[in-house]
Amino acid sequence: MKALQKLAGSDSRIIFKGFSADPATALRDVDVVVMPSRWEAYGIVAIEALASGRKLLCNGVDGLLDHVPLGGQVVDTSSATGLSAAITEHAQARISADNMSPIRQNAMLEMQFRENWRALLQEVMAAAPQCSHSQRSWGLRFRPD
Repeated sequence: MKALQKLAGSDSRIIFKGFSADPATALRDVDVVVMPSRWEAYGIVAIEALASGRKLLCNGVDGLLDHVPLGGQVVDTSSATGLSAAITEHAQARISADNMSPIRQNAMLEMQFRENWRALLQEVMAAAPQCSHSQRSWGLRFRPD
């Protein structure tokens, strides 16, 4: 991280917040999560971003493609120009969203947050067929083999 801080220099637009044990807290002040990975088996940060109601811009590779149906957006990450265009597009959409009343905006964010968690839970449950129905109702506890 020190190398990244050195690279950022005194650019006031770049803030290093450090470690946070709670992804929702860490993502609270983030407008968009950008994952320009060249390879990503699954991308836990991607699912945390979507579950927190954040926009996800990602490269169209490997496991990141799994997050597109949940709200991730594949963008051109092969150049700074393509990535910049995607971020700018998101920023312009955000400006129009910022013009909404705070009550409507909060309601929309709450609905999006609930839908993201619902989709995440459906994905987890689909991947865990060895759980019995009663166990799914109370949490994931896998049967021993």
